[in-house]
Amino acid sequence: INAEYMGAGTPKWVLMFENSALFRRIFGVLQPPRALQQSILRVATANKPFLAIHVRVGDFFKWCSQTGSQPFKCPTPTVMFHEMASVALRRNLSRVFVACDPRHLDSTLALFSRLKAGISQELTFFQLPAEMQQLRGDVRSVLEQGICVEAEAFMGNSYSTWTHTVHYRRRLRNHSCHTSHMWMRKDSFTCVSKVAGAT
Repeated sequence: INAEYMGAGTPKWVLMFENSALFRRIFGVLQPPRALQQSILRVATANKPFLAIHVRVGDFFKWCSQTGSQPFKCPTPTVMFHEMASVALRRNLSRVFVACDPRHLDSTLALFSRLKAGISQELTFFQLPAEMQQLRGDVRSVLEQGICVEAEAFMGNSYSTWTHTVHYRRRLRNHSCHTSHMWMRKDSFTCVSKVAGAT
């Protein structure tokens, strides 16, 4: 196993799982129903090409305040904005889909809009269409994940199962691992080496 990734804190079993046939079988089954897939594709197609980001707030802010954890586990919204702008510029993307707890989405978008005024880069943020925002929370979350899977590039939190689910599903769609970025991590963090004996 590549020691670089072990040193970054990725458990051995995760590397083995991601490179196994079992991984593909499990995540190949865990797909949204056809009706949701059609809604996902409709939104994604209308906005391509775009960058998708997962802004974890709410419960995560509470967890971070209690643990005083490392910055890469608990990046501030301002840090996320500037990292997002950097990746968007590098990939020549101007549209950004924001997946976020709906209770904090408006304040997050308002902050991003204020920060955008301080850069010359053109950025346009979008979210789920109004009719989808009225759906049950778990359904809305599945739709957001699906749109993130369809993006040209994705950014999320390395300590979030929501983020990693998107990354796993992007791998099944043959997106390069280098198109998944984790806040305050180097670009290769999501790329794992083949593990001896994995099938």
